[in-house]
Amino acid sequence: AGAHGDRGEVGVYLDRIVAPIGKRLEALTTGELGGSATPRQIAAELERMTVIVQFFDVYDDANNNTHNGTTCNNGRGKDKQQPSTARSQFLVNLATQSWAFLEVASQRHPMDAHLAEKLCRLHKHLLRRCGPKPYRHR
Repeated sequence: AGAHGDRGEVGVYLDRIVAPIGKRLEALTTGELGGSATPRQIAAELERMTVIVQFFDVYDDANNNTHNGTTCNNGRGKDKQQPSTARSQFLVNLATQSWAFLEVASQRHPMDAHLAEKLCRLHKHLLRRCGPKPYRHR
């Protein structure tokens, strides 16, 4: 498949981008730096993850067709973008894998408004970008 659509390739590239952020987030919350990490350090990693969530898209071809066959405009045009199955699955996996770290961060720094805002912002974008498919009853 081409550069736009092979789901296996997408997973490899995403892992290269997201894995270091996940490892730093783990180290800052539950790993070796967990006891000494500041809320600002954790918030910086959350912001990096949020940017990936906000702007990640998967296309089947150069015509901006997603894996589910709908045409995308990245949410910047008149038509609403329908999330691809690959993107939705990636975001569900990301949320599932990072949930424990996010919970520890909020419990460890319950009074930090900046960190709370970054946590909420990440959750907001995960929900928005994931689309309705993962929430449907099977």
